[in-house]
Parts: sequence; C-alpha cells; structure tokens
Amino acid sequence: MRQLMSIEATDALIAVAISGFLRATEDKVNWADKGSIVDSSLEELDESLVRHHMMTADELSDTHVHLDALQRGRQLYRRCADLKMPLEGQALPSYFVAGEFNCLADDRRVGWHPDFESLFPKGG
Repeated sequence: MRQLMSIEATDALIAVAISGFLRATEDKVNWADKGSIVDSSLEELDESLVRHHMMTADELSDTHVHLDALQRGRQLYRRCADLKMPLEGQALPSYFVAGEFNCLADDRRVGWHPDFESLFPKGG
C-alpha cells in the first residue's frame, strides 16, 4: 500500500485496495486448494494485467502531460482497478482484478507512481 500512499491516494481508496488485495489473495489460495484453476491461468492473467498497466501508463504519459506525477498515478490506478477481465472464461468478482493489480504492485511488477521503479526498487 506504500505505492498508493506515494500517489496520495485517499484513505477510502486505500481501504478498498487493501480489502481487494486480501480477498484476491484468499481467492487464489482457495481456488488452488480446490483445484478450481490452473496455475498457468493466473500467470496469463498477470501477464495481461502487466501489459495493460504498461500500455495505460504509456498512454497517460502522452495524453496527460498537464497532470503532475501524483495525479497521473491516481489516474493510472483508477483505470487499472476498473478493468474487467475473465479467468478461464469466467467472470471474476469485481474486487479481484484490482486486488491482483495490488499483488503485482506489491511484487513491484507494476506501480502507480510514474517513478515507482526508483522509489520502490525490487528487493528494497
């Protein structure tokens, strides 16, 4: 959640993000335990989310140069958190994609601040 704090996200947004992160993590564990999903499906979903993040961040850097880094970061987070994607052809709960984006941010595979890679280096 440090990444969301770095873009000065509201307390309400952070609370929803934490809830989504925890619920998505719990779902992944439960689905894996039940054998409901194939691990490669989650990996494919994550790759799609990382690509969406990269494309959206690139678009915002071109089209929203008038916004400061914090505003662009909040815009990026909202666009990513709003994304709807299926998993194995099934609709996901509304919190899941946003929660999974925050799992990826926790692993530093994506970030909300335009300079997240230097602000939150891997292994740091």
